[in-house]
Amino acid sequence: MNLATLSALVLFTPFPFAGEVHVVDAAAGPGSQYTDIQDAVDAASDGDTVLVRTGGYDAFIVTEKSLVITADSGEFVSASRITIQKLSADQSVRMRRIGTYDLTNGPGLRIADCDGPVWIESCDIAGPMQGSTHGVLLENCAAVSFHRSTLRADSAMYGHAGHGLRASDSLVALYDCEVIGGNGNWSDRGSALDPGPGATIDGGLLYASGSSFTGGRGAGGSFQGSCLDAADGAAGLVLTGGAEAHLRDATTTGGEGGTAFTGCEDGQAGPDSEVLAGTLLEQALPARSLVARGLVRSGDLLLLSMEGEPGDAALLVLALGQAPVYLAPAPPLAGGAWLPHPATAVVVPLGTLVSGTTQVQFPVPELGTPALEFTMQGLLATPVGEVVFSGGVGLTVLAPDS
Repeated sequence: MNLATLSALVLFTPFPFAGEVHVVDAAAGPGSQYTDIQDAVDAASDGDTVLVRTGGYDAFIVTEKSLVITADSGEFVSASRITIQKLSADQSVRMRRIGTYDLTNGPGLRIADCDGPVWIESCDIAGPMQGSTHGVLLENCAAVSFHRSTLRADSAMYGHAGHGLRASDSLVALYDCEVIGGNGNWSDRGSALDPGPGATIDGGLLYASGSSFTGGRGAGGSFQGSCLDAADGAAGLVLTGGAEAHLRDATTTGGEGGTAFTGCEDGQAGPDSEVLAGTLLEQALPARSLVARGLVRSGDLLLLSMEGEPGDAALLVLALGQAPVYLAPAPPLAGGAWLPHPATAVVVPLGTLVSGTTQVQFPVPELGTPALEFTMQGLLATPVGEVVFSGGVGLTVLAPDS
């Protein structure tokens, strides 16, 4: 990348997306202001960044506020549960490298009633270990995207297992993600508790690129004077309520059937996909990807890696801001796109991919503000004229002393 391109974007564009940085550290280390994420969220204003150091934190809720919530470089952060809700159309939330761990309550991540976009990147979202609820629950959301993340439910304990992802009346896109349903089990009354699908999409639109959906495994068999046969696995992907799903280079795999005692019946594998009411469109064409560190400081060296197919003409779309606008997959666009704030965007040519991968690095300039948000996405043109978008990278640039 030409450093002048980034510098021009920074120097000649107003900073509507610059904000303050609120540092959270469970150990109350030097430079921190809070020991709990919720306190920092409550204190932050629209456009601020909540920077979190290593620790296991209580649940937190973001309501009607634009924020970036990110683990610091090299830090490991988890919260018991996370809720993002009631964003207006001009508000957005970006969350990076925050996991969930709650034992009894769920879902791990709930996003509800959001007209503004939500961007989840490099997160490991798990449903509760004993709660039999979903990993991620989306309800009535205009635009939610997941990038290089894992969404999983845990095994059934007190009810049927949860779904890795359950979305109702929402637009959701997944790039390079794994979605895993919870495994079945036996209740204390001797009846099978069903496993959970990898994902259930009830109305709305799903776009998935380079991602996988795996159903939960059926409960194993038992023997209590007579056979209790093992249960069947769950579907990898379920569509209902008129949902539409576009899958590009994405796999759906039914969960394994449970294993029974000798002489008893094993369970059957679940269906790879189950269309109860909706439309499933699949493309085997290879997905493209963009990988980079999402958090840097001025003076760091940023390395970008673009992965595609040999012969692809690669470009990088770089824009200020954290609130992307979704372009649904339609000819000639073979993939969904998240293009934030077109007025601030620049397109940087990266050349032709000879081996299928190109890497570019450049020093991050001084920005003169505590934090600034960018969004990056690959745009690749194939030799046959197809246009493909990669997953995105949300780039947070901090001052050196943040």
